[in-house]
Amino acid sequence: MTPCVPVWELQKGRSGLKPDYKSFDDMWKKIGSGGLWYRPVHTYKNWEGIFKTPSGKFEFFSSQIELAVSGGTQREHLGIGVSGDEMFMPHYEELQTEVNRSAYPLVMIPYEMINLASGWAPNPPFLNKTLFDDQLQKDESFADINPKTAAEYGLKQGDRVNVKSPAGQVRVRVNIFEGAMPGIVYLPLGLGHTAYDEFLQGKGINPNDIIHAGKDPLSGQPVWWNTPVKLIKV
Repeated sequence: MTPCVPVWELQKGRSGLKPDYKSFDDMWKKIGSGGLWYRPVHTYKNWEGIFKTPSGKFEFFSSQIELAVSGGTQREHLGIGVSGDEMFMPHYEELQTEVNRSAYPLVMIPYEMINLASGWAPNPPFLNKTLFDDQLQKDESFADINPKTAAEYGLKQGDRVNVKSPAGQVRVRVNIFEGAMPGIVYLPLGLGHTAYDEFLQGKGINPNDIIHAGKDPLSGQPVWWNTPVKLIKV
């Protein structure tokens, strides 16, 4: 059986973390005075080991990308369209996609609400009572869109629309919201359960059903927040 290693021993040799005690007795004294012991963060301005970069510092200039390009990787394969030093510096480039953006001119963004469980766990029924009528009305949930976007599609408050992506479509009602960015369709997470009881089942829609995950060429990770969609008035 593997012997148990005390936490104060595990702390030794870890980069970026240094114990705030000199011995077990010192740690026990701190526990007695404060009522607890916690894993300490790095000491202010003790930058050694904090950044896992070749220079050991925060790098605005990405030496990792520079190494990849100098090693023969084509910048186009990394999704980088600029040249020179700019391609190693922070900058924005629109994610390339095979989807016809003229057919799907908008972007769907799922968002979380503080009073709505967004994972597999369902909301307690009474918590649904805290949702406004422009978030959930009976069994219908709402999409938040900017007034300019609504005007382009001839939509008014409460209209029913299908939000369609290359992965599928869902039906919601429109909530015209000044805080929504033009060209973006916001759908709340935490609704659209197909299980549980009558108070939770079939309430609203789940935006995950229409997510069209792209791929970030630089990291290889899926891109969940860039689903192209269009609105179809019902």
